[in-house]
Amino acid sequence: MPSSDLAETCPLRPSTETEWLNGAEVYSRRVFLKFKPSEKNQSAILMGLRDVQTQYDTVLGIYIISSRSLSTSVLLDYFQCFEGVAYVEPEQVMHLARVPGDEHFSSLWAFWNLGQPIQNIPGRSGIDIKAKNAWNITTGSVSSVVAIIDTGVDYTHPDLSPNIWSAPFEFTLTFGDRSLTCPAGTHGIDLYNFTCDPIDVLGHGTHVAGIIGAKGNTEGVVGVNWVAQMLPIKIFNDNTNMSVNPVFAASAIIQLKSIFGSSANIRVMNNSYGGSSFDTTLFNAINELNTNNVLFVASAGNNANDND
Repeated sequence: MPSSDLAETCPLRPSTETEWLNGAEVYSRRVFLKFKPSEKNQSAILMGLRDVQTQYDTVLGIYIISSRSLSTSVLLDYFQCFEGVAYVEPEQVMHLARVPGDEHFSSLWAFWNLGQPIQNIPGRSGIDIKAKNAWNITTGSVSSVVAIIDTGVDYTHPDLSPNIWSAPFEFTLTFGDRSLTCPAGTHGIDLYNFTCDPIDVLGHGTHVAGIIGAKGNTEGVVGVNWVAQMLPIKIFNDNTNMSVNPVFAASAIIQLKSIFGSSANIRVMNNSYGGSSFDTTLFNAINELNTNNVLFVASAGNNANDND
Protein backbone atom coordinates (compact mmCIF):
# COMPACT_ATOMS: atom_id res chain seq x y z
CA MET A 1 0.00 0.00 0.00
CA PRO A 2 1.34 3.48 -0.75
CA SER A 3 2.40 5.57 2.22
CA SER A 4 2.69 9.32 2.60
CA ASP A 5 5.84 11.25 3.51
CA LEU A 6 4.23 11.95 6.90
CA ALA A 7 3.83 8.26 7.57
CA GLU A 8 7.43 7.65 6.57
CA THR A 9 8.88 10.22 8.96
CA CYS A 10 6.30 10.46 11.77
CA PRO A 11 4.26 7.24 11.65
CA LEU A 12 2.36 7.84 14.89
CA ARG A 13 1.16 11.34 14.05
CA PRO A 14 -2.44 11.64 12.80
CA SER A 15 -3.74 14.14 10.27
CA THR A 16 -4.19 17.70 11.54
CA GLU A 17 -7.84 17.52 10.47
CA THR A 18 -10.40 16.78 13.18
CA GLU A 19 -14.15 16.32 13.34
CA TRP A 20 -16.90 15.72 15.87
CA LEU A 21 -18.40 12.25 15.90
CA ASN A 22 -21.07 11.19 18.40
CA GLY A 23 -20.11 14.02 20.75
CA ALA A 24 -16.36 13.36 20.67
CA GLU A 25 -13.62 15.27 18.85
CA VAL A 26 -11.67 12.78 16.74
CA TYR A 27 -9.00 12.78 14.06
CA SER A 28 -10.33 12.48 10.53
CA ARG A 29 -9.87 9.31 8.45
CA ARG A 30 -8.16 7.31 11.23
CA VAL A 31 -9.33 4.49 13.52
CA PHE A 32 -7.99 1.95 16.01
CA LEU A 33 -8.89 -1.68 15.35
CA LYS A 34 -8.56 -4.86 17.44
CA PHE A 35 -9.47 -8.32 16.22
CA LYS A 36 -10.80 -11.17 18.33
CA PRO A 37 -8.19 -13.93 18.77
CA SER A 38 -10.51 -16.30 16.88
CA GLU A 39 -10.51 -14.22 13.68
CA LYS A 40 -8.41 -16.08 11.08
CA ASN A 41 -9.04 -13.78 8.11
CA GLN A 42 -7.48 -10.58 9.42
CA SER A 43 -5.40 -9.97 6.29
CA ALA A 44 -8.41 -10.39 3.99
CA ILE A 45 -10.46 -7.95 6.05
CA LEU A 46 -7.66 -5.37 6.09
CA MET A 47 -7.18 -5.72 2.31
CA GLY A 48 -10.88 -5.14 1.67
CA LEU A 49 -10.50 -1.37 1.54
CA ARG A 50 -8.44 0.69 -0.90
CA ASP A 51 -6.37 3.73 0.04
CA VAL A 52 -5.68 2.72 3.61
CA GLN A 53 -2.42 2.46 5.49
CA THR A 54 -2.14 -0.14 8.22
CA GLN A 55 0.22 -0.20 11.20
CA TYR A 56 0.24 -2.90 13.88
CA ASP A 57 1.42 -2.36 17.44
CA THR A 58 2.61 -5.72 18.77
CA VAL A 59 2.74 -4.49 22.37
CA LEU A 60 -0.91 -3.44 22.52
CA GLY A 61 -2.21 -5.77 19.81
CA ILE A 62 -4.01 -3.06 17.85
CA TYR A 63 -4.06 -1.91 14.24
CA ILE A 64 -3.86 1.79 13.37
CA ILE A 65 -5.83 2.32 10.17
CA SER A 66 -5.58 5.61 8.27
CA SER A 67 -6.80 6.80 4.88
CA ARG A 68 -6.39 9.86 2.68
CA SER A 69 -9.85 9.56 1.10
CA LEU A 70 -12.15 7.41 3.24
CA SER A 71 -13.95 9.17 6.08
CA THR A 72 -13.83 8.05 9.68
CA SER A 73 -17.47 6.97 9.43
CA VAL A 74 -16.77 4.80 6.37
CA LEU A 75 -13.85 3.10 8.13
CA LEU A 76 -15.99 2.46 11.21
CA ASP A 77 -18.95 1.13 9.20
CA TYR A 78 -16.74 -1.24 7.21
CA PHE A 79 -14.93 -2.88 10.12
CA GLN A 80 -18.04 -3.07 12.32
CA CYS A 81 -19.55 -5.48 9.79
CA PHE A 82 -17.21 -8.31 10.78
CA GLU A 83 -17.96 -10.52 13.77
CA GLY A 84 -14.23 -11.15 14.22
CA VAL A 85 -13.60 -7.50 15.13
CA ALA A 86 -13.37 -7.03 18.89
CA TYR A 87 -13.81 -3.29 18.48
CA VAL A 88 -13.07 -0.42 16.14
CA GLU A 89 -13.12 3.21 17.26
CA PRO A 90 -11.93 6.64 16.11
CA GLU A 91 -8.77 8.16 17.54
CA GLN A 92 -9.73 10.85 20.03
CA VAL A 93 -8.12 14.28 20.15
CA MET A 94 -6.37 14.94 23.45
CA HIS A 95 -6.17 18.42 25.00
CA LEU A 96 -3.71 19.70 27.56
CA ALA A 97 -4.92 20.40 31.08
CA ARG A 98 -3.85 24.00 31.68
CA VAL A 99 -1.70 24.84 34.68
CA PRO A 100 -0.73 28.20 36.22
CA GLY A 101 2.83 29.32 36.95
CA ASP A 102 4.29 29.13 40.48
CA GLU A 103 7.45 30.79 41.73
CA HIS A 104 7.72 30.32 45.51
CA PHE A 105 6.94 27.56 47.97
CA SER A 106 4.73 29.86 50.04
CA SER A 107 2.48 30.12 47.00
CA LEU A 108 1.98 26.37 46.75
CA TRP A 109 -1.33 25.89 48.55
CA ALA A 110 -1.44 22.24 47.50
CA PHE A 111 1.71 21.48 49.49
CA TRP A 112 1.18 23.48 52.69
CA ASN A 113 -1.92 25.59 53.10
CA LEU A 114 -1.97 27.78 56.19
CA GLY A 115 -4.69 30.05 54.86
CA GLN A 116 -2.09 32.44 53.40
CA PRO A 117 -3.48 34.83 50.76
CA ILE A 118 -2.23 34.41 47.21
CA GLN A 119 -3.05 37.20 44.76
CA ASN A 120 -5.38 38.57 47.47
CA ILE A 121 -7.32 35.30 47.64
CA PRO A 122 -7.23 33.68 51.11
CA GLY A 123 -6.43 30.00 51.30
CA ARG A 124 -8.27 27.38 53.35
CA SER A 125 -6.00 26.15 56.12
CA GLY A 126 -5.32 22.43 56.00
CA ILE A 127 -6.60 21.89 52.46
CA ASP A 128 -3.36 20.42 51.08
CA ILE A 129 -1.46 17.15 50.60
CA LYS A 130 0.47 17.50 53.91
CA ALA A 131 3.76 17.66 52.03
CA LYS A 132 5.86 18.74 55.00
CA ASN A 133 4.67 15.75 57.02
CA ALA A 134 5.49 13.41 54.14
CA TRP A 135 8.94 14.95 53.70
CA ASN A 136 9.76 13.97 57.29
CA ILE A 137 9.50 10.37 56.04
CA THR A 138 10.96 10.64 52.53
CA THR A 139 11.81 13.27 49.94
CA GLY A 140 11.83 10.90 46.98
CA SER A 141 13.92 8.17 45.38
CA VAL A 142 15.79 7.36 42.17
CA SER A 143 14.73 3.72 42.31
CA SER A 144 11.48 4.43 40.45
CA VAL A 145 10.89 6.41 37.25
CA VAL A 146 7.95 8.69 36.44
CA ALA A 147 7.10 8.94 32.74
CA ILE A 148 5.67 12.38 31.90
CA ILE A 149 3.37 12.25 28.87
CA ASP A 150 3.09 15.86 27.77
CA THR A 151 4.72 18.58 25.65
CA GLY A 152 8.17 17.34 26.60
CA VAL A 153 10.34 18.72 29.42
CA ASP A 154 13.10 21.33 29.52
CA TYR A 155 15.66 18.83 30.79
CA THR A 156 18.30 21.62 30.94
CA HIS A 157 16.37 23.53 33.63
CA PRO A 158 18.57 23.74 36.77
CA ASP A 159 15.65 22.73 39.02
CA LEU A 160 14.91 19.66 36.86
CA SER A 161 18.13 18.44 35.22
CA PRO A 162 19.40 16.52 38.29
CA ASN A 163 16.17 14.50 38.30
CA ILE A 164 15.88 13.69 34.58
CA TRP A 165 16.35 10.10 33.39
CA SER A 166 19.19 9.29 30.98
CA ALA A 167 19.45 6.18 28.84
CA PRO A 168 22.46 4.09 29.93
CA PHE A 169 22.89 2.65 26.44
CA GLU A 170 21.47 2.84 22.91
CA PHE A 171 17.95 1.48 22.48
CA THR A 172 15.37 0.87 19.76
CA LEU A 173 11.59 1.16 20.05
CA THR A 174 9.27 -0.38 17.47
CA PHE A 175 5.84 0.88 16.45
CA GLY A 176 4.26 -1.16 13.70
CA ASP A 177 6.86 -1.48 10.94
CA ARG A 178 8.74 1.66 12.01
CA SER A 179 11.59 1.81 14.51
CA LEU A 180 13.16 4.64 16.50
CA THR A 181 16.77 4.18 17.64
CA CYS A 182 18.13 6.56 20.29
CA PRO A 183 21.68 6.92 21.61
CA ALA A 184 22.94 6.52 25.16
CA GLY A 185 22.31 9.67 27.17
CA THR A 186 18.88 10.24 25.61
CA HIS A 187 16.51 11.85 28.15
CA GLY A 188 13.25 10.51 26.69
CA ILE A 189 11.51 10.47 23.32
CA ASP A 190 9.41 12.71 21.08
CA LEU A 191 6.66 10.60 19.56
CA TYR A 192 5.05 13.53 17.74
CA ASN A 193 8.13 14.23 15.63
CA PHE A 194 9.46 10.67 16.00
CA THR A 195 12.82 11.75 17.38
CA CYS A 196 14.91 11.12 20.49
CA ASP A 197 14.74 14.71 21.82
CA PRO A 198 11.74 15.48 24.09
CA ILE A 199 12.67 19.15 24.69
CA ASP A 200 9.71 21.31 25.71
CA VAL A 201 8.87 24.52 23.84
CA LEU A 202 5.37 25.25 25.17
CA GLY A 203 6.32 24.88 28.85
CA HIS A 204 3.36 22.77 29.97
CA GLY A 205 5.33 19.57 30.46
CA THR A 206 8.12 21.48 32.20
CA HIS A 207 5.64 22.88 34.71
CA VAL A 208 4.22 19.42 35.33
CA ALA A 209 7.75 18.05 35.84
CA GLY A 210 8.36 20.83 38.38
CA ILE A 211 5.34 19.75 40.40
CA ILE A 212 6.43 16.11 40.30
CA GLY A 213 10.14 16.46 40.87
CA ALA A 214 11.74 19.92 41.05
CA LYS A 215 14.94 19.46 43.02
CA GLY A 216 14.89 20.61 46.65
CA ASN A 217 17.29 23.55 46.80
CA THR A 218 17.25 27.31 47.34
CA GLU A 219 15.97 28.17 43.85
CA GLY A 220 12.47 28.41 42.39
CA VAL A 221 9.95 25.92 43.74
CA VAL A 222 10.24 22.39 45.06
CA GLY A 223 8.47 19.31 43.69
CA VAL A 224 6.52 16.68 45.57
CA ASN A 225 9.72 14.66 45.17
CA TRP A 226 13.01 16.45 45.82
CA VAL A 227 14.83 13.43 44.39
CA ALA A 228 13.37 11.61 41.39
CA GLN A 229 13.87 10.14 37.96
CA MET A 230 11.58 11.67 35.34
CA LEU A 231 11.35 10.39 31.76
CA PRO A 232 9.67 12.81 29.30
CA ILE A 233 7.60 11.34 26.47
CA LYS A 234 6.49 14.13 24.16
CA ILE A 235 3.18 13.58 22.35
CA PHE A 236 2.12 17.20 21.64
CA ASN A 237 3.53 19.52 19.02
CA ASP A 238 5.02 22.96 19.69
CA ASN A 239 2.19 25.13 18.38
CA THR A 240 -1.22 23.67 19.17
CA ASN A 241 -2.88 20.82 21.02
CA MET A 242 -2.29 18.41 18.13
CA SER A 243 -0.86 15.16 19.45
CA VAL A 244 -0.20 11.52 18.85
CA ASN A 245 -2.36 9.20 20.90
CA PRO A 246 -1.09 8.34 24.40
CA VAL A 247 -1.55 4.63 23.69
CA PHE A 248 1.76 4.87 21.80
CA ALA A 249 3.37 6.30 24.93
CA ALA A 250 2.03 3.28 26.81
CA SER A 251 3.60 1.01 24.20
CA ALA A 252 6.89 2.89 24.53
CA ILE A 253 6.85 2.57 28.32
CA ILE A 254 6.32 -1.18 28.21
CA GLN A 255 9.14 -1.52 25.69
CA LEU A 256 11.50 0.67 27.75
CA LYS A 257 10.85 -1.37 30.86
CA SER A 258 11.63 -4.55 28.93
CA ILE A 259 14.82 -3.10 27.41
CA PHE A 260 16.33 -1.42 30.48
CA GLY A 261 14.93 -3.38 33.42
CA SER A 262 15.84 -1.66 36.69
CA SER A 263 17.58 1.14 34.76
CA ALA A 264 14.15 2.32 33.62
CA ASN A 265 11.91 1.12 36.43
CA ILE A 266 8.92 3.13 35.25
CA ARG A 267 6.25 2.83 37.94
CA VAL A 268 4.09 5.90 37.20
CA MET A 269 2.75 7.38 33.95
CA ASN A 270 1.59 10.98 34.47
CA ASN A 271 -1.06 12.26 32.02
CA SER A 272 -2.05 15.95 32.26
CA TYR A 273 -4.45 16.02 29.33
CA GLY A 274 -7.92 14.77 28.51
CA GLY A 275 -10.27 13.61 25.79
CA SER A 276 -14.01 13.96 25.37
CA SER A 277 -15.42 10.45 25.79
CA PHE A 278 -14.58 6.88 26.82
CA ASP A 279 -11.71 5.38 24.81
CA THR A 280 -11.55 1.57 24.62
CA THR A 281 -8.05 1.49 23.15
CA LEU A 282 -6.65 3.70 25.90
CA PHE A 283 -8.58 1.75 28.54
CA ASN A 284 -6.99 -1.49 27.33
CA ALA A 285 -3.57 0.18 27.26
CA ILE A 286 -4.04 1.29 30.89
CA ASN A 287 -4.84 -2.30 31.85
CA GLU A 288 -1.73 -3.47 30.01
CA LEU A 289 0.31 -0.90 31.92
CA ASN A 290 -1.17 -2.23 35.13
CA THR A 291 0.05 -5.75 34.33
CA ASN A 292 3.50 -4.20 33.87
CA ASN A 293 3.36 -2.53 37.32
CA VAL A 294 2.81 0.99 35.97
CA LEU A 295 0.28 3.28 37.67
CA PHE A 296 -1.66 5.50 35.22
CA VAL A 297 -2.29 8.92 36.81
CA ALA A 298 -4.62 11.40 35.07
CA SER A 299 -5.34 15.05 35.79
CA ALA A 300 -8.85 16.04 36.84
CA GLY A 301 -8.96 18.93 34.37
CA ASN A 302 -9.59 22.64 34.76
CA ASN A 303 -13.15 23.04 33.54
CA ALA A 304 -14.88 22.72 36.93
CA ASN A 305 -16.79 19.68 35.72
CA ASP A 306 -18.11 17.13 38.19
CA ASN A 307 -15.95 14.19 37.12
CA ASP A 308 -16.33 11.99 40.20
